Amino acid sequence: PFRFFVAEIPEKFILMPPSYPARWQTEYRISRAFGDAWLKASERPVLRVPSLITPGEWNFLLNPLQRDFSLKWVIAGPSTYTFDHRLLEQS
Repeated sequence: PFRFFVAEIPEKFILMPPSYPARWQTEYRISRAFGDAWLKASERPVLRVPSLITPGEWNFLLNPLQRDFSLKWVIAGPSTYTFDHRLLEQS
């Protein structure tokens, strides 16, 4: 089962890139390299990326090994997340 937490993270800890690499939405290796570079740089503990499933929404990737990461940001959870498999159905 999938789990999620609710967190309140101060903006100063969130990396919000002004742009993303070309073809990151369609080529897995490009988006993975982008994320790997963020992890390696260890600049901030949170990376904001656009959601591919829900346009206009954001996902937040967490690096718990980054020195500024804090569990104090968690305000609720874990809660069970039920994935809606209809999102994968082709019409």
